[in-house]
Amino acid sequence: MKKDKDKKGGSKKQSLTATGPGALTPAEQKKLARRKKRMTFDKLTQNEVENIYVLPSDDLVSTEERRELKNRYYLTVSGRFRVATWISVLLFAIYLGFMFFAYRDDITIENFRFLMRNVNFRLESAIPSSDRTTCGVIYTRDDNRVFAVYKDYFATVGNKRLVICDNAGNKAYNEKNSYASPVLKASENYLLCFDRGGKNYSLYTYFNNIGEWDCEYPITDAAVSDSGYYAVATRDQSHFSVINVYNDRLKQIQKIMKNKYTTSVDIKSDGSELLVASFYTDENGQPITEIAVHPTDSTDARYTLAIRESICIEAAYLSDGSVAVVCSDGVRFINNEGKIYKKSTFSGSNVLKYAIGCDAVTIVCGSASGMTSVLRVISANGESSADIPGTPIAVAVGEESSAVILSDRVYIYMHKSEKLTELGVKDVRDVLLKDGLVYLCGSSEISVVDPSK
Repeated sequence: MKKDKDKKGGSKKQSLTATGPGALTPAEQKKLARRKKRMTFDKLTQNEVENIYVLPSDDLVSTEERRELKNRYYLTVSGRFRVATWISVLLFAIYLGFMFFAYRDDITIENFRFLMRNVNFRLESAIPSSDRTTCGVIYTRDDNRVFAVYKDYFATVGNKRLVICDNAGNKAYNEKNSYASPVLKASENYLLCFDRGGKNYSLYTYFNNIGEWDCEYPITDAAVSDSGYYAVATRDQSHFSVINVYNDRLKQIQKIMKNKYTTSVDIKSDGSELLVASFYTDENGQPITEIAVHPTDSTDARYTLAIRESICIEAAYLSDGSVAVVCSDGVRFINNEGKIYKKSTFSGSNVLKYAIGCDAVTIVCGSASGMTSVLRVISANGESSADIPGTPIAVAVGEESSAVILSDRVYIYMHKSEKLTELGVKDVRDVLLKDGLVYLCGSSEISVVDPSK
C-alpha cells in the first residue's frame, strides 16, 4: 500500500515538473505553444523581424477583455436604427407599389417627357477663341436649311432632319422632321419648330422632344418664352386669327380670337404677356396695323395701338420690355404704356432684309443702282449706318453687332464703334450672333468668329 502511495505521489510530483505535452493540461499546452513562438521569434533574422506584427498577442486575458469590452447603449441604438431603416425601405416600396397601381393610367411617355423637360445633360465644351475656327457642327448640304442658337446649343433643320448639338458638334438630339417650310423659334431654354403654312409644330429642350401637335388650320406664326409659355397663331372657321396660349405645363390657358390677319406674335421671357401684331382694312380699303398686348391669363388687351396706312411685318419685345415694330413704311418703338416714342421711316427706300434684336433693329436697303446697299441700325437711342458693296443674302442682329451676308463675303458692323469688318468667307447661308461671337452657318459646317479681335 505504501508502495502504491509512493507511486501515486511520484506520479503527482512528476506531473508538476514534467515537460512532456501529454502530461499538461489544455491551458498549460497553450502557454507552452506561446513560449515556443517567442523562442522562435528570438531566432529571427534581421529581415524576418518585419513580420513581428503578424504574431499573436501573448496576453490572452487582455485579448478576451478587448473582445468583451462593448457599450450596450450604442449597440441598442444601432439595432433600433437598423430596424427603422428596414421599415422605411418597406414603407417606401409599398408606397411606390400603391402609386403605380393607383395612377397607372397616367404613366405615359408624354408625361415622362414633360417630367424630363428641364433636365440638362449639358455637353460641356470650350468655345474656340481663334480668329476663325470650325465649331465642329457638321451637317449635310441643304439650300433651305434653317438655324437657331439657344443657350450653348445649336439647332438646325435640313434634309428632313432636326439636329440639336453643342459647340463641339456633340449631338444632344436628332430626329426626322418632315416640315415643308420649317421655322425655328428659340428662347434661352426651349426650342419651338413649326411648319409655316402647315399644321404641325413641336417643342424641344436640350435633348428631348417634349411633344408634337397638329392644328386644324395652317400656322401663321409662333413664339416661345424662357419660362416655357408659348403661343401659336392660326385661324378657324369663324375668325381670321386664333392665338392659342399654353403654359409651362403644356396646358392651354388662353385663346385669343380676332377678325384681323395676324402677321406676328411674341411672348415675354417670363410668359406674363403676349404681343400680337395684325392688320385689317377700313371702309376705304386703307390698311391699319393693330398692336395689342394681352396678359396671358386674360383675353382683354392691356393696350391696343392702331397705326394707319401701314402693314405690320413683324413685332417683337426688346430687352427692356418695350416693343419694336417693323412696318411697311418704317420702324416704330412702343413703350410699356402703348405710346410710340420713336419712329424711323424708310423714306421710299427699298428694304431688302431686316432683323429685330434685343435692343435694336437692323435693316438693309438697296440703292438705285443695285450695286450697293445701306446698312442701318436703329435703336431707341439713335441710328447709325454703313455702306455695303453688294446685295445681301441674309442679315442678323445681336447685342453688340450686326452681320450682313453677301455671296462671297460677310460684313460685321459693331454698333458702338460703328466699325465695319469684312470677312472673306464664301458659301455662308446664315449668321447667328450670341454672346459677342459670330457663328457663320455654311453649307456643311458652322465656324465661329470673334469680331473684337
